[in-house]
Amino acid sequence: MIWKKEMKQKVDNALKGVAKWEGRSFNNDITQIECCKLRNIDIVIGYSEYTDLYVAWNALLHKKLFTEEQGRHSFGISKKDYREFRNSTKNITGTYRKLTKSDNYEKAVIIKPDFLLEFCNNPFGYLMPNPKDEGYKKDTIFATPDSPEPKLISEFEK
Repeated sequence: MIWKKEMKQKVDNALKGVAKWEGRSFNNDITQIECCKLRNIDIVIGYSEYTDLYVAWNALLHKKLFTEEQGRHSFGISKKDYREFRNSTKNITGTYRKLTKSDNYEKAVIIKPDFLLEFCNNPFGYLMPNPKDEGYKKDTIFATPDSPEPKLISEFEK
């Protein structure tokens, strides 16, 4: 389950100057990253050969919650979310999950392969929580490279 080189290069080019990212293959609905790498990235994009889907997470939210001493950090998505997305007509969709070690939620994005570069054209636009999203949680936090301190989405809306 390795990213195809040409896709990784296309994503590098699309995100250049927008965000630092880490690409990971994942299985069992989880991808893991050494916590020390979190300080150098803004977005985690995982790919599952099994589901043939990409998932993107806002790594900026996780930097404040996890320290290098903790070793590895897991990013996950539920099997239910994958199944619902694969059976839908959507090409990119958001899903909300509770952050470990926090009372808040984050938004992750599931992406069909042909739409990964579309996501890369506006990654934080897709990752930003939206009250119109199905499953939206008002206790969702968000951060961007320009504003890396995680804040409740209501603070961004102001």
